[in-house]
Amino acid sequence: SESFAFMRLTDRSAETVVVVVNAGEAAVEERVMLRDWRIMSGERWVYALTGARFDSNSALLSATVPPRSALILRPERWAEHTERTGHSPYRHIP
Repeated sequence: SESFAFMRLTDRSAETVVVVVNAGEAAVEERVMLRDWRIMSGERWVYALTGARFDSNSALLSATVPPRSALILRPERWAEHTERTGHSPYRHIP
């Protein structure tokens, strides 16, 4: 395969970054397992350069990556839910 992905973790869950790279000549659909207990199911991920959003479900993040490009994704951390309700499921997570 000409694609790979990795997740960078720190001691703060808000600093988590998922990078997905496609070195091939055709677009690929990648599924990345989010192996971090601090990431909530249903979390939305934001492409750092354009603001495009990608959804995750049950610890899987799916994204179509164009040829010869990469995605740098950050967790949105339930921003819409928090704005609407004033509650964040992340309030007890560093």
